[in-house]
Amino acid sequence: MPSVPTTPFGASRQGGGGGADPDTLDATLVRGLLHELRTPLNVLLGYADLLDDDSLAPALRQRVARVRGAGERLTQLLDVGADLARAAQHRTEPDAAGPAEALAAAAGAVAPEAAGRQVALEVVGAATPDAGAGTGTGGGGATAALPARARVVAAVLTYAVHRSTAGNRIVAAVEGDDVVVTTTIAIPAATGPPPPGQAGQRFWWEAAQLLAGSAGVGLRQEHPGQPPWRAVVSFPRRGAAGQGASA
Repeated sequence: MPSVPTTPFGASRQGGGGGADPDTLDATLVRGLLHELRTPLNVLLGYADLLDDDSLAPALRQRVARVRGAGERLTQLLDVGADLARAAQHRTEPDAAGPAEALAAAAGAVAPEAAGRQVALEVVGAATPDAGAGTGTGGGGATAALPARARVVAAVLTYAVHRSTAGNRIVAAVEGDDVVVTTTIAIPAATGPPPPGQAGQRFWWEAAQLLAGSAGVGLRQEHPGQPPWRAVVSFPRRGAAGQGASA
């Protein structure tokens, strides 16, 4: 039985034969699989909406909410997978957005969810978003159309919003060639097995890590577990487009 390769999309790197680019073939396969997964997932989410009724017992409503929450997280994961597949197919078209442009777009997409969760989102060095505009939910449909680098920043912002509680404050600032996201609370390092019931909280950080490589930006977190938590998205230096900073 042939061995299973361990490259990003399962593409074989063995042998030097010609033919189509294996990354492109694998990306096409992944996009097809993601499309097939969306149909049954949408059915499950639709049934969850139908079942959610005020007449249900509290315990049943809680179960429906869990089903819907899991389905929404999986939908977001499919969005990230689609981004990675597109990046593999269009590697010759790098995103040239600078930190201020990426932050403005990302903050605009995440602001509605931050406002809904009563988390203050302050933007420094970029256009200030209108939290009342749009219907975005931070990282879902609101960020699906963002350029690659803005999606990385949006994923980091959404992660910080999800780890925060009402009344917390997040500051996203342009500092030179970096976008620095700072919170007033401590966020544990997103490494190792997550504590029980907290796997979903890490989703957006892991998504940002996956997207950063294809977007040509670096990503790191500082002071994990201690306040203030900081995340740094490092953009290529001006005049060095296409060269991502090391994480």
